[in-house]
Amino acid sequence: MPLLIELDKRTGFLACVTHAGGERSRSPELKRNLIAVLISHSTNLGLTRMAGARGISYDILSCTAEWYVREETLRTVNLAIIGYHGTLPLAAGFGSDTLSSSDGQRFPVRGKTLTG
Repeated sequence: MPLLIELDKRTGFLACVTHAGGERSRSPELKRNLIAVLISHSTNLGLTRMAGARGISYDILSCTAEWYVREETLRTVNLAIIGYHGTLPLAAGFGSDTLSSSDGQRFPVRGKTLTG
């Protein structure tokens, strides 16, 4: 959780996660609940196990997931994080941000190898 809290301080990505009904008020616990929901979804931990691990009720996490975590809000979260990444000095060293490198690439090697 501390990593996502720091990432939010730098990018403000949690502000992109808006209520489906347009509600503007945000409780002080909302950031904590949103981060718990995002972690539970991204790690396949599930809301029940996350509720037990963080001491937050399942009902609160379920309600947060239902009203805040949607495809359009996740898309804006991704764009906020990607936009911040592009401003980092190290990112400029890897090109013009028009190409990407994906996991699972295969490169030819001589001989047989288990780790190649």
